[in-house]
Amino acid sequence: MSLLTRFLPAQRNEAITTLLMAAYFFLAMASVSILKSVQNALYLGRVGFDLRLPLIYVALAVISGPIVSLFRLLGLRLTQVWLTGLTLGFLALNLVLFAALIERDDPWLYVAFYLWGGVVSVLLPMLGWIAASKLFTTRQAKRLFATLGAGGILGGIAGGYYTAFAAAYSGVELLFHQVAILMAAMMLLMAFVARLHPQSLHKAPSQSPSPESQGAQQKLSWGSTLREITHTRYLAALAGLVLVSGLVTTLIDLQYKWMLGNRYPGDETDISEFFGGLLGTAFVLSALVQFLATNPVLRHLGVGTGLLVLPAAVFLGSFGILLASPFWAAVVLRGLDGGLRNSIYRTSSELLFVPIASSQSVAVKSLIDLVAYRVGDALAAAVFLTLALMLPDSPRVMGFLVAASAALWILLALQVREGYLRSLRKSMEIRSPRSTRRVLRMGEAVAEKTVLNALNSANPSKVRLALHQLIAVADSDSGEWEAQYSAADDVRVESRVVSILDPAPPRWLPSVEPLERHPDRRVAAAAFSLICRYRREQSIQRLKEALASDQLPSPPYLDYLDQYAASPGHYLDPQRVLRWQEGASTEQGELLARLMGKTRSELFKPLLLNWAQSARSPRSQAAIDALGRYGDPELADFLVSRLGRNWSRLSARRALIRYGDAIVDRLIALLRQPGCSLEVKREIPLILARINTQESRAGLVAALYLPDVTVSYRALKGLNRIRDFDDLSYNSASFLPILQLWSKQYYELLNMDLALGEASTPALRLLRAAVRERLEWTIEKIFRGLGLFFPVGDAYYSYLGYTSDSRELRANAVELIESRLPGELKKTMLPIFSEGETPEIARIGRRVFGLASELPRILGEALFERDPWLKCCILAAMAELGPRGYEPSVRQALEDIHPRVSETADWVLEAWKSGGAEDARTVPGD
Repeated sequence: MSLLTRFLPAQRNEAITTLLMAAYFFLAMASVSILKSVQNALYLGRVGFDLRLPLIYVALAVISGPIVSLFRLLGLRLTQVWLTGLTLGFLALNLVLFAALIERDDPWLYVAFYLWGGVVSVLLPMLGWIAASKLFTTRQAKRLFATLGAGGILGGIAGGYYTAFAAAYSGVELLFHQVAILMAAMMLLMAFVARLHPQSLHKAPSQSPSPESQGAQQKLSWGSTLREITHTRYLAALAGLVLVSGLVTTLIDLQYKWMLGNRYPGDETDISEFFGGLLGTAFVLSALVQFLATNPVLRHLGVGTGLLVLPAAVFLGSFGILLASPFWAAVVLRGLDGGLRNSIYRTSSELLFVPIASSQSVAVKSLIDLVAYRVGDALAAAVFLTLALMLPDSPRVMGFLVAASAALWILLALQVREGYLRSLRKSMEIRSPRSTRRVLRMGEAVAEKTVLNALNSANPSKVRLALHQLIAVADSDSGEWEAQYSAADDVRVESRVVSILDPAPPRWLPSVEPLERHPDRRVAAAAFSLICRYRREQSIQRLKEALASDQLPSPPYLDYLDQYAASPGHYLDPQRVLRWQEGASTEQGELLARLMGKTRSELFKPLLLNWAQSARSPRSQAAIDALGRYGDPELADFLVSRLGRNWSRLSARRALIRYGDAIVDRLIALLRQPGCSLEVKREIPLILARINTQESRAGLVAALYLPDVTVSYRALKGLNRIRDFDDLSYNSASFLPILQLWSKQYYELLNMDLALGEASTPALRLLRAAVRERLEWTIEKIFRGLGLFFPVGDAYYSYLGYTSDSRELRANAVELIESRLPGELKKTMLPIFSEGETPEIARIGRRVFGLASELPRILGEALFERDPWLKCCILAAMAELGPRGYEPSVRQALEDIHPRVSETADWVLEAWKSGGAEDARTVPGD
């Protein structure tokens, strides 16, 4: 096993399966290579090249439809191993029959065999690729498909050269039986693979436990599969790519066979030798490309680049037909197509099918590979026939058509690349939480009854929730009316406007009206707000009468102004409000403070400042919040000072957010100020994220690099929040340093976790638990950092996929990340998400970042990191381990900027001095 893993890019549990599947593709492509040589030699040698050959390509497209229908039906009812076995057995019997009939020398046999060979050359590798897509995840496929393709390429080389050798010495008839034997061997290989992976290849789609999968299978008729392809952007682009590739390949193939038939008229042996030799040479080129270029291109440049190599080479090679000898230019073009198609292009194109749901894979892949490809054949044949009839000597025109078609092929490859990434993302979107709430529509009797029953609840929260549902319905029916009402200047104008806009009262309004007198003031205010929407004139008149009194109005009226009125200052007389506050309770004072702030009257500012400076109370918190509405620069320092107190922190934050862009420079300066307290600094990113201007975003980006982890993390979350709704206007290079730093921290934590081993003491167990918690947190930070420059949603869905229990979703998530990552990050970040074992990932981190491997050095270096909680846990562990090797690090921690870290370091030294831990303990990995 170790010998296999040394030569294959496979892990121990993958090596046998990879070797067996590579052997399958060896036999499959050897069979295809032999059959292609034989069918072309028999047809061109005994029938000759004429206009019937292009018509055969059209016939192939016609018969592909029924074959796909049969294949789809079998794929929905049979396991993969039975589907493969029955198909191969049937094809082997066909070969034996052809071998018996071919000696009759009937022209129709050569046509039938040519048609049969055209279908089989697609079916044999397709069966293997469908099985491989079920066996391997996206990440495994990207790593192992090149090896499978290499097996096929070696088989193509062997088949091509063996055909050239056998045709010269024994003729082509004996090859029929030999290919049938190869098919029998392929059946045995697939059966053995199925025994190793019964869950993948022995499960029929109808046995899938997922209700969604079962529903999808029931809908997968031939027409529904076609609709699925045409209505899914990615599948449609993929089908178009296959169609155009078939068009280009057939144009090249017909041009080549036409010239080959003219060069060796009536000589099937010479044709077979030349055809087999060229086929073998093309596979040799494929082998070189596969072993030297495929894995590096896919790993560093991605699937999209792999798709572009072949059409770009064909586009450039097509100019050889225009400029050089048509025959040898056609030979070179045919060699390029055969060499690159079976190597890097085949591997890249097969990766495109892996994200497709397994319940659809057989139907979709067979329809695209057979029908779409053969439709491309038919179009090429029609073009060739037209040119042959109109321009008998038209190789130059053919070269121009190949170049134009290759250009279209390149454009489709670019589109499919983006579609591939969208398909990976779509496979993970199913993990995103979706809200199950519905907007109430009063035409729904059940919903209306439920809400009205809630109005009679003894729980005020339920009553208030039901009223808010009704308010939302009223607003959606009648639009916003309060702003129009508040803008009026006198009662007569208000009444006239309201009477015009007054909607018809609903039948449930009488159930709401008694709630205006509810003992809970918030319920009463919500009920009054709802009544105002349908009894506006009367309700507003009562409100104005209550507010005109020198006595403090009923709390529901004040609550209504605070929560539901668009412009409460329109209804309030400042002098009267000042009289109200003299006898107000604490609860009423909180309401008045909020209303004073909303009016922005200068008369209230001294009183609000006095309340804000008083002892902790709801009124003082509301006053701090209200002062922010004035936007007074002279109050900014006072509000900043309130960020450092637990009880006033939230109110001060809200107040400073209302300053907007005017406070940003001051806050950024505080972040850079060494003397500013950590409590204040930790609140600043939360404020900047809510302001969301170019300057505030720049401040958040700068805060990512500050030493305190809480400040950095809150800045990151703030940027994520902005990124969900707005473009940050920063490119990926702006975030590369911080992502590299977090990657290094991840490797350091993983290294520490391995060095701790099986912790045996309480402090060591606490440290290991803290390390593992921080490992998860670092992964979250990395994904949040990627979300700052990935397309919106890609990082979020990748995180859901990566943290899911599904092996396929995890692989798709990592593949999407790799496809989006800039080159600088791939080397350091991709191993974090790899499927490798933890010690190997830690070794990569030690090699890339030069990390220590001894526990004293690991713990000592970790004390220079940012995380104060982790530092305290490390110091507690050092207290148990003893002073030997750790005392210098602990003394340096006495100067830490975090007070708790320096206090813990002092405690450790005192513990050592008192003899609490005389000797260093040995732990695994030390």
